[in-house]
Amino acid sequence: MLRDALKMGTRLISGANTYQIERVLGQGTFGITYLATTTTKAKAVISGGLGEIEEEGEVIIKVAIKEFFMNDLNKRSSDGSNVEESSSQLIQDYRKKFRREAENLSHLNHTNIVKVLEVFDANNTTYYAMRYIKGQSLDEYISIKGKLNEEEALRIIRPIAEALQYMHDNKMLHLDLKPKNIMLDKNLKPYLIDFGLSKQYDDNGEPESSTTIGLGTPGYAPIEQANFKQDGTFPATLDVYALGATLYKMLTGKTPPVASDVLLYGVNSLPISLSANTRLAIIEAMNPKKTDRLQSVSAFMNVLKGVDNEESTLIEDVVIDDETTVKVEDVQSGEVEVPTKKSVFPKSFLYGLVACIVAAIVCIFMFTNKEASDDKIQIGDFSGQVEETLPPVLQSLINNMVYVEGGTFTMGATPEQGSEAESDEKPAHQVTLSAFSIGKYEVTQEEWEAVMGTNPSYYKGAKKPISYISWDDCQKFISKLNNLTGRDFRLPTEAEWEYSARSGNKNQDYKYVGGDNIGNVAWYGGNSGFSTHDVGTKTPNELGLYDMSGNVFEWCQDWYDDSYYSSSPTLNPKGPSMGSERVYRGGSGGSVGECRVSSRNYDSPNHCHIFLGFRLAL
Repeated sequence: MLRDALKMGTRLISGANTYQIERVLGQGTFGITYLATTTTKAKAVISGGLGEIEEEGEVIIKVAIKEFFMNDLNKRSSDGSNVEESSSQLIQDYRKKFRREAENLSHLNHTNIVKVLEVFDANNTTYYAMRYIKGQSLDEYISIKGKLNEEEALRIIRPIAEALQYMHDNKMLHLDLKPKNIMLDKNLKPYLIDFGLSKQYDDNGEPESSTTIGLGTPGYAPIEQANFKQDGTFPATLDVYALGATLYKMLTGKTPPVASDVLLYGVNSLPISLSANTRLAIIEAMNPKKTDRLQSVSAFMNVLKGVDNEESTLIEDVVIDDETTVKVEDVQSGEVEVPTKKSVFPKSFLYGLVACIVAAIVCIFMFTNKEASDDKIQIGDFSGQVEETLPPVLQSLINNMVYVEGGTFTMGATPEQGSEAESDEKPAHQVTLSAFSIGKYEVTQEEWEAVMGTNPSYYKGAKKPISYISWDDCQKFISKLNNLTGRDFRLPTEAEWEYSARSGNKNQDYKYVGGDNIGNVAWYGGNSGFSTHDVGTKTPNELGLYDMSGNVFEWCQDWYDDSYYSSSPTLNPKGPSMGSERVYRGGSGGSVGECRVSSRNYDSPNHCHIFLGFRLAL
């Protein structure tokens, strides 16, 4: 969500240059990126009747500027430019990390890495200016084309791999490599961008800043990144995994499976037409076990090289027939001739083929037995009997669904919301809803782990709400949960969320969910210590619902659209039929005003941050 950004026309003075903000390019958890202009002196050669004359003048150039601004933690002052001073140690640590690593990036000089021009402080925060690449992200390019053919994908991945190797040679990890962080110019030349999670290491393999390495992006981050502990080594394998996942996305057009699914099911959905070397490079780069993964970008590139030269096979052994195996070095030296009529496959490819066949047999067995077991699950009201084989944590989740009677209420900026109400909460309007059920608590980390087998949350704790998950992640969880329970869980609509927050037919016109004293009902920026807390430890509202103000923001089902909000159907509104951002509500442990019952927020469906979770509806 593009909130609290500098306004168009704002001037930033670095000391050496003056920049004028043109527009916002994007906003993430740790910063806002702007398009800006500045003037610089340039020399031009003019040809004429008197020969060539060299003149010097000023030219306007475009740059990208990234501002350190932690979403939901930093606040903009009333003048719209300065960032409010904060005593939060978390903010201070991340700002130091932002500056240190921006300075490290400014020393990098590679043709496929966006150039950092300068780093400076202004407006009580830190900025760095970069070369502006006019074009589109690789993610956007893939969306347009659906997927890339192997030749084009390799043409893009190779220079990116070289840029990544250059970073590693300079003891720097990227830690968030993905198609969204690769820009393509008008000639489709790729550039590595967005180093918000990057980390510099010294010659001894120790990180030069003390903050976390960051969780990365689901699908592009290996399992160990979420639980990484520095052991005196330089873990290049973190970026290698993301490099393989990026190539996977280009070739399939699909988001790579999360690391836990790779562990359970392997890397699937790769095109059958792929060459053996490209397939092997992806599978071995995305190996869930870091010690078995390709250990460097160079190793990844060495596997890919075989695609260009069919006479070279970068594999451990060559299988000639069922009884004959020779070493690859013997083949390359000419000591052994490989028969041309025999297929040449890497052992890992054959092992993978066997694993796929076994997995298929298991899936067939599970499918044929599913029909016989489906009748054991009682489908109906949330209070019905649950399949006895469900884990207790999921039985508890079902039992904690709260029935909400249908009714009519006023949605939006009602009088108790006061002057803090924003334009997208207006006008207040009547909405009528049918009965539904909603979770008493936000979905917890132990509930998420029982279904997904992973825990991406930054602030760990079994009873704490799951966080750092996208709207898309919620849909995956819900799909798996419904398969396990035989029910029809979903996210609440925005209207259902606010109706529940206002206690339905028991509405008391409170400013926050459950009362007017925010400290009693919410973990928010004033009492949370900028962390999440166990669910159900504050006062609930009249329906017995906890933490709808504070702790974590909660995703809703709806697309976001201001015009729809002001003219939506009065009966069971479900949000616009399309859009680019999804709604989330309720405030968090890092916010204050957004904990109000009518406050609205929105972001792209794949957006994650440390204070963003959800609760279920049924």
